[in-house]
Amino acid sequence: MTKRTAKAQIVNETGRAIKVATLNHKYSDNYKNHKTFGSIPDGEASDFLSVEYNTGFGTTGRDWWLATWQYDEKEVFFTNPNNFRAAFDWAEGQVNSLFASVKDIPDELTPAVNIASKAFNSESTKGFKQHILRSEDSGKVVKITLKKDGKVVITSPSGKSETVYSSKEIKK
Repeated sequence: MTKRTAKAQIVNETGRAIKVATLNHKYSDNYKNHKTFGSIPDGEASDFLSVEYNTGFGTTGRDWWLATWQYDEKEVFFTNPNNFRAAFDWAEGQVNSLFASVKDIPDELTPAVNIASKAFNSESTKGFKQHILRSEDSGKVVKITLKKDGKVVITSPSGKSETVYSSKEIKK
């Protein structure tokens, strides 16, 4: 078994400027990686999140990905594979009562961060899209591209995965 790392980033192709975004990566129960990003203008990419994973004989782990973002204080957007509804319903109830101490992010933009934080700290992979990293991804870039048409495309040297995203109004 070989421990490897790659660099992941969010690419904004939504047609709108993102004010805050988060990216979560889980490699089964072995590794958890999370980063909150500030502004990502349309057509640009975020900084990198370093992610850890294993390859080789005897590995049974899987890579799981979750992105959340906000354009404004009215809605939170999130990757939404078929396995996410129950987790989001639960997290939705937490949005108004959770106020994480997030530096440099206004209170009205904390719902995306709070949802990601709850999902990250849970052992569940509900809401996460599977995109498995291979040895050829080591040291390379994984792009999580948010599209205008409601799709999210995850690409790495070893392949491509697609899912969709949804949004939820933030109740004040």
